[in-house]
Amino acid sequence: MTPTQQLIGMILGPILTFVAGIYVARQKARADDVDDRREDTTANDARWAAMLDSQRKDFDLILEPIRTELAGVKREVAEVRSELNIVRRVKDAAVDYARQLLTWARVVAPEQTPPPVPALLSDEV
Repeated sequence: MTPTQQLIGMILGPILTFVAGIYVARQKARADDVDDRREDTTANDARWAAMLDSQRKDFDLILEPIRTELAGVKREVAEVRSELNIVRRVKDAAVDYARQLLTWARVVAPEQTPPPVPALLSDEV
C-alpha cells in the first residue's frame, strides 16, 4: 500500500466508523419511535374501548325501561287488533243479517215499508 492509500485509509476509517455509528443510532431511534407510537396506539385503543363500553352500559340502562314499555305497548296493540278483528266479524255478520232481513221483508210483506236503515249503516246495507 502506498502512503497515499494509507493516509486515505486512516482518514476514511474513522469517518466511515462515525457514519456507521450515526446510521445505527438513527435506526435505533426510529425503532424506538415506532415502538412508542405502537404503545400510544394500544393505550388509546384501550381508552376508547373502555369509554365505548361505559357508554354502551349507560345506553342499556336508559333503554331498558323503554324496551320494557315498548314490549307492553306491542302486547296491547296485539290485543286491540284481536278485539278489532272480532268486532269486524260481528259487524259484517250483523250487516249481512240486516240485508237478509230486508230482502225477506220485501218478499214476505211487499206492501209494507221496512224501517229505514240508520245513516251509520246506510253504506253497508
